[in-house]
Amino acid sequence: MKWPPSLSAFISGTPIVTTKLPRLGAVELDFGTLMMNFGAITSLSGFMMTDVIYLRALSMVGSACGVTYNITRVPKQLNAVTWGLVFIAVNAVQIVRLLLEREDIHFSVEEADLFHKNFKPFGVEPKVFKKLMESLGGWKWCKPGEIIVPDGKPLNSVIILVSGKATAHHVNGKALYSYSSTENGKIVGATGLFDNTILGRAYPNAVIADEPTRILAFNTKELANFFESNNNCVKAAILHMVYIDLIGSLRRHRDVGEQEKGMGMALHHLKISLQQACADGIIHSKERRLIRKLVEKYGIDESQFNALLGSTDIGWTKEEWKDGAKQSILDNEEKNCES
Repeated sequence: MKWPPSLSAFISGTPIVTTKLPRLGAVELDFGTLMMNFGAITSLSGFMMTDVIYLRALSMVGSACGVTYNITRVPKQLNAVTWGLVFIAVNAVQIVRLLLEREDIHFSVEEADLFHKNFKPFGVEPKVFKKLMESLGGWKWCKPGEIIVPDGKPLNSVIILVSGKATAHHVNGKALYSYSSTENGKIVGATGLFDNTILGRAYPNAVIADEPTRILAFNTKELANFFESNNNCVKAAILHMVYIDLIGSLRRHRDVGEQEKGMGMALHHLKISLQQACADGIIHSKERRLIRKLVEKYGIDESQFNALLGSTDIGWTKEEWKDGAKQSILDNEEKNCES
């Protein structure tokens, strides 16, 4: 058979090419066998590749060579041809998926900063984070005084303070605590992710921006569904933010409690010192210096000092303290001088 063979000759039987080689004379070459050996070498080369795309591409070439060999046999090996085509199709689909995964992912400056600080350390892949941002994330700038979370209305969002500062206010307007953005972020409304029973309830406090604040909001139910449809890395990152925020809240309450306890002890100590100083009705210079040092040491303001001074146990007025003596004692001294 001459080379190249006609299509009908190629299909009808095994194409045998007869050629003359130097010093070897006429040599018959089986085209199908040549393709099979070439495919085997190609497949073996693919197994030596570290890049999966190269491995799959070379495997496709090897499978195509195997299909060529089996279709040129007499009789044709149609079963092997079919499996070879299946392998080619599977590898082709996987190559397309790999190429799509390796497609360049572009983040904004805010997204990149949030990803590297809060999500990358927990193994979140860039494409998963980008999908989260595009499908659920809603960015917003809040001006100073703008209400981020209104009180008395259901909070169905999980809000991350990416930058800036906000304060939670009670319904009576009293400031309760502040949300200051840190490297770990501050998160509001994350409880609804883990307790569905609170969804739809009125949020007790109003969160108001104290300065230009950048927030990222997610719908609570949609974010919970995202946790289920993707790996747990995103959930781990969010849980870490909740954990950091919870630790900060507990530390804040502990510090407030310690401050209140310390102030109570300071006032008690000052009260005893005042009782001792005022016992004889006259404040001596040494006693006044001691009281002044205690006031400065414990950071007691004037209103606290005056209230303590006027308590029933001590019973001095502000004016009497400034004069350094009880008015009754001064009156007695005046009478003694007159007599």
